Amino acid sequence: DSADRIAGTAPHGATILGIYTELLKFIVMSNYLGGCHATSPVLHMLPAEQGVGSDLCIGEVGTGRKYFGHSWVEVDGAIYDVAVCMPLDGGMHVGGPVFHATDLAQGGPTKLAYGDESGEGLGEDAQVAFDLDLAGYSSIQSELDVWVLVVAMASRAGMAIPTFAHFQETYGQVRQTLKKIGTKTS
Repeated sequence: DSADRIAGTAPHGATILGIYTELLKFIVMSNYLGGCHATSPVLHMLPAEQGVGSDLCIGEVGTGRKYFGHSWVEVDGAIYDVAVCMPLDGGMHVGGPVFHATDLAQGGPTKLAYGDESGEGLGEDAQVAFDLDLAGYSSIQSELDVWVLVVAMASRAGMAIPTFAHFQETYGQVRQTLKKIGTKTS
């Protein structure tokens, strides 16, 4: 598998791989469409629990033809994005999941332009995610909120499971960083 190969050479790749794999399996098997604003925080929090820092990003992603508001994670500038392969119902399929800037379906660098700008803004869903911290965003989600998802994914990845309260207290005030091409997130 290309994620295994990449993880062997990417900084922190081995730490991120187990979490990423479990999160990807979950969204594909449960047909969790358009879940980027909930899954990206999980991919931010769980590696942080193991000492791996990341940037929780939000912005527009360009496909060459269209743009969409989206959330993803960057570790040392490399993009990690499980949700891009599962667009909102009716949304356009734009590629495979991205691990360390590699489109795993294509086996090469992602062709998506993360942080590109259409001039039209984030769109309603992404704007709401950007305007709220994780506690606020979680409070408007359905029963599968960020806190439920992060605890479930920690368990699936074989991690010691901190409590909901731990995640809420530690990460509740985290906000996404608006990413635009040419800007640094760190």
